[in-house]
Amino acid sequence: RSAAAADAGGTDRVAPLAQSLVLGLVLLLLGAHLDLVPLAALAAVLCVVGVKLVQPKGLLALLRRSRADAAIAAITAVSILALDFVLGVALGVAASLARLALVQSRLRIEVEVAPSAVGDFAIYRVTGPLVFATCGRLEDALLEESRGAVVLDLTSVPFVDVTASAALGRVIDQLAQRDVDVDVAGAAPSVRSQLARGASVATARALAEAPGRVRPHLARG
Repeated sequence: RSAAAADAGGTDRVAPLAQSLVLGLVLLLLGAHLDLVPLAALAAVLCVVGVKLVQPKGLLALLRRSRADAAIAAITAVSILALDFVLGVALGVAASLARLALVQSRLRIEVEVAPSAVGDFAIYRVTGPLVFATCGRLEDALLEESRGAVVLDLTSVPFVDVTASAALGRVIDQLAQRDVDVDVAGAAPSVRSQLARGASVATARALAEAPGRVRPHLARG
């Protein structure tokens, strides 16, 4: 029914309601006569609908763009055909979640020691999303820092979730208690906004513009 609604041009939220009402009326008025329709004819209708749902150009474009996404699409399609529709969709969702967890676990941290007139400071360049599954590595690395100043270069961090934001705030507070200055630099507006929510005084100070002495180092990389 969804494919038929799409072919008929239904694109708004009324389309699912209309197709459900039409299907209900058909079952109420013609339900007693549906057993007269040959099973082969019903199977042919399903085959035609299934073929229309498959878009070869879209699959090829997906394969060129991301082999992993194409593999997930193939797993979903084969599972639906070989097993069951609901089970196939569930396997596709599970494969997507597994890939998401794998991508989010790839966090790279590079540390550079930069000299300055008032003493050396460490620049932590973080690449990858800061989420609950990855923030522990950065937290452990920062807590082991012994220098008097730390710069967090978040230029290559696409987003930060609530758990990582809270953990980073706690680390900044602990470093402040040890008289370690922390500056957060290069963060995207969305990342900076997430870190600023409920931020302590130390975290708010860290989110201020990075001092001029670190900007040349942030331009590298």
